[in-house]
Amino acid sequence: MTRRSIVPLVLVVSLSAAARVAAQGGDGSLRGTVKDAQGGALPGVTITATSPAMLTPSVTVSDSAGNYRLINLPPGVFKITAELSGFSIFRTLTETVTVAGDPPMLEVTKPSGVLTIDGEFQKQAPVVEGKFWSDFLMLTPGVISRPHNDASGRQNYFGNAVEHRDAVTLMEGLYAGNYNDFNINRTGLSSEAIQDTEVKTGGVDAASPMGYGLVINMVSKSGGNQFHGSGVVAYQPFKWNANNIGDGTPATRQVHQYDLSFGGPIKRDHTWFFGAIRYTDN
Repeated sequence: MTRRSIVPLVLVVSLSAAARVAAQGGDGSLRGTVKDAQGGALPGVTITATSPAMLTPSVTVSDSAGNYRLINLPPGVFKITAELSGFSIFRTLTETVTVAGDPPMLEVTKPSGVLTIDGEFQKQAPVVEGKFWSDFLMLTPGVISRPHNDASGRQNYFGNAVEHRDAVTLMEGLYAGNYNDFNINRTGLSSEAIQDTEVKTGGVDAASPMGYGLVINMVSKSGGNQFHGSGVVAYQPFKWNANNIGDGTPATRQVHQYDLSFGGPIKRDHTWFFGAIRYTDN
């Protein structure tokens, strides 16, 4: 009679990397090695990562050395499952790991100039009463700004020592502008739509789209298995504008602005939705 042994799987998570803003919503990754009880590598093990932050599981298979890598993981808590077929009983080990979503605001470990801005910080920056999504650029090292010439409160931004029309603006890695007379301030977007923003001010790597100036990539908020939303009202009538210049007539502005976002499940664990809108009468 042939006896078949049951080999327990030992899952060794060797690295949990911090996720940051990038195309497809994040490039966090998990790497590890699958070994048996004697320390031998186990190839062909199916590794599955599930998380409330992902709509579908991330799946890979360990290589001949037992190594595996799960990529494009958003920030969140993940349950890692290892399965190996070919035995009379499947033996599964479950491990909970966390992919951190708190990178440093200023990245100093790479030759490129990278700044990561949290979406909540963007909304709270007390710069312009109209609360444009790009207001934080006025506080960004290496970026020069000047008012746009339409009295709207919008700004023109200059970075990497080039003209303000040479910037690239992306949403989840896709162009959020056009090639004809593009300007950052012409990307109309509700601040309630943004989860994080990454700005590359210099030393742009080959993986980024071609552009001489700033390279900006926004990651939008997403749906989920729970309904959620937000609403913001910005109100400033003309009579609230004060005159502190003594002589002459100060610039005045009226702001009537409404932001709304809402997201949630269409079918739990299968289909999510999210949307954001801004209405202005400024």
